[in-house]
Amino acid sequence: MKLSEWKPFMLGWIDEVQTEAGIQVPVLSDLRRRIEEADASVAATRELLERELFGFVDSQAFLRQAAARYMERRATEAIEQAAAVLKRAEAYLPAEHRLARETKRDREDVTAHHEPADLKPLDVIDVREAIRRAEEILPGQVAPDGERDPRWQAIMRIEDFIEEEPDAIWPFILRWGTSDDEDLRTAIGVLLLEHLLAHDFTRFFPLVEDSIRKNAQFGDTFSRCWKMGQAKNPENSDRFDALQLEYKNARRSK
Repeated sequence: MKLSEWKPFMLGWIDEVQTEAGIQVPVLSDLRRRIEEADASVAATRELLERELFGFVDSQAFLRQAAARYMERRATEAIEQAAAVLKRAEAYLPAEHRLARETKRDREDVTAHHEPADLKPLDVIDVREAIRRAEEILPGQVAPDGERDPRWQAIMRIEDFIEEEPDAIWPFILRWGTSDDEDLRTAIGVLLLEHLLAHDFTRFFPLVEDSIRKNAQFGDTFSRCWKMGQAKNPENSDRFDALQLEYKNARRSK
């Protein structure tokens, strides 16, 4: 969960649990006020409030049941929505597109273990923490066929911050987009680079052009990207296609 999402999630969770319970609980209302006023950037503050909230809910049988009903309902809705989106998307994705395979694998794992979540502290991270966690396991090795790849999972966490923190993510893309590992380049291309260009094409495309002309491996990473968002605008689309063609012609001439 992104740091910016923590407070809305906690406030919404309290509201939904009270709605599910059918009554307003003074202790929860007080915790809601304290969360609303808290500085969410302080990890110790978040942990204290989470312990108080989840500890109190866990101590009351009727609230435990209300929380379990709410979380089970949300999990069911999320799984159904994800399944519907994936069904539509898979009709357009090529078989070798690893993003679809990894996301589909995640959905199958969630469906197979569809049980109400335990009440435990939330994993709240910012973009720097997401990058740090990924750097700890990279370059790593591709996972055996049929198993989840922790490298892809770590990079997916960074993808969550593309819109908010593109400048923090660009050096990570540049570093690992020139890796000798083809599978890792694919992950960087389809999870990060194509989404970066989708959200901020004008600013980052010249950097991509320059990087490709300096390093052929980065050109291979770019060649794995699809046009999305801003990259599909007519002028941007032409520049995107021209650069991919330039890279392919340069590769053939070697």
